[in-house]
Amino acid sequence: MILGVSYDALATESELRNYANNRGLSFPLALYDRSVVRDAFRVTTQSSAVGIDANGTIQLRKGFGGMNTSQWQEWVDTLTGS
Repeated sequence: MILGVSYDALATESELRNYANNRGLSFPLALYDRSVVRDAFRVTTQSSAVGIDANGTIQLRKGFGGMNTSQWQEWVDTLTGS
């Protein structure tokens, strides 16, 4: 499962919903929560990706910058053991 988490502490649910709709995102977006974003995931910059396995362990981490389709597929395969 992919879950987008806002890095904007002031973003509202409505703004996130509009953001997702305008970009055709099919995964859910969650409001910013410092205890999750900064403390648990140790994300300190926007556009970070964190891969968490079924046990809640961080397995993969990617900082600022986009990934292409094959890189995302590699991540999913690694996390699912495929």
